Amino acid sequence: MTDGPRLNKLKQIYTKAIQQTTTNTTLQSDLLSLFKQHLSTYNVSIKLNLLDTLISNNHINLRDISSSSYIKEVYESYIVDDKSNFISYLNTQIEKVKNSKNDVENEVSEINSQIKEYDLKINELEEESKSVLEKAEQLESTF
Repeated sequence: MTDGPRLNKLKQIYTKAIQQTTTNTTLQSDLLSLFKQHLSTYNVSIKLNLLDTLISNNHINLRDISSSSYIKEVYESYIVDDKSNFISYLNTQIEKVKNSKNDVENEVSEINSQIKEYDLKINELEEESKSVLEKAEQLESTF
């Protein structure tokens, strides 16, 4: 497939810019090869040639640009990265809250077990005090 006019113009402008920027032929060669690598990586040639074909064939997008579904689709395409980052942030925060909740639950459990221990000690002390009072009353009644 031959290069379309847009791809040819892009290559021409880039080559001219490199030639005007530096006279070092090695650097020019490296920059051109890097440029070609990026063209290949991002399928720029295919995309620009497809655009040329669509334009030359008078292709018209028949989608209704005022429809809410189309507007939503365009809007979603613009915010997809921010939305993804926000979801990731929320998931991180949710995980932190879950961890904090677990920590608090563990602390509450420890406090509850301490309360039970203290209740048992209080009951023991109450029993002991009753026993001491009973002994004191018995001793008092003997005098």
